[in-house]
Amino acid sequence: MIKESQEKLELLRGKANKLYVIADFDNTITAKQCRTSMGIINHSGSFERGFEEEHRNICNQYKVKAIEATDDEIKNEMWNKTLYGFFELFQRYHLTEDRLGKILQNSNIKFREGFLKFIEFLHQNKIPLIIISAGVANLIEKFLEKEEVFYDNIVIISNYISFNKQGNIQEIPPNIINPVNKNQISFSKEIQQKLKGREYILLLGDRPGDIQMIKGKNQKKTCSIAFVNKQEEIEELKNKFDIVTDDSEILEILEEILKTRDY
Repeated sequence: MIKESQEKLELLRGKANKLYVIADFDNTITAKQCRTSMGIINHSGSFERGFEEEHRNICNQYKVKAIEATDDEIKNEMWNKTLYGFFELFQRYHLTEDRLGKILQNSNIKFREGFLKFIEFLHQNKIPLIIISAGVANLIEKFLEKEEVFYDNIVIISNYISFNKQGNIQEIPPNIINPVNKNQISFSKEIQQKLKGREYILLLGDRPGDIQMIKGKNQKKTCSIAFVNKQEEIEELKNKFDIVTDDSEILEILEEILKTRDY
């Protein structure tokens, strides 16, 4: 454990029936060595000639600026242009629903150690899991289905690609979720209903910007945990999250705390 807050962990003791989880997907739920859900598609090698060069151009024109920008408005704009460019490429190079499934099968995507068991625990205890991702919702959904854990307590808030009956892309996501605008997400009435009576939040992320997923929510009843994937981000993670770790032992600790009765 790099940074630990026993006080925030104790906040969750026995709160299984009053808690919901907000989690990033890429390299939080999935292992740190995996490509992101967007990267899996971009680097699948399954597209026709010309795709890689156009993808590289988008990265050079927008993604580099998005990463380097210090102004949030510019960063947000560059990320939107980056992701829109990727989705537009998928459409022009005929990404189909069937091809997406094959790309997933051939990818290196897998759960972070301990996360499959943790998802099972959340399901068994009827704890809602809200996955918020700047990636591709369809691939996230297909991955959870493949692992047979796309339970009814899981909600995915991400970029859904709309396919038509022929399996071709019908529409690019109209409101793109990117790494820096997660604080602008509002829960639908359906999600709010799932969270009724649940006032405690467990936040799981791996990047400093993931803390934005709880912006505007009750910070005093939130425990935020960051998994370290990049050593250069440790200090920033320590400044923003309650708990910072580079292993998955925390998931077992959470299970024990949540199922211990709060007297």
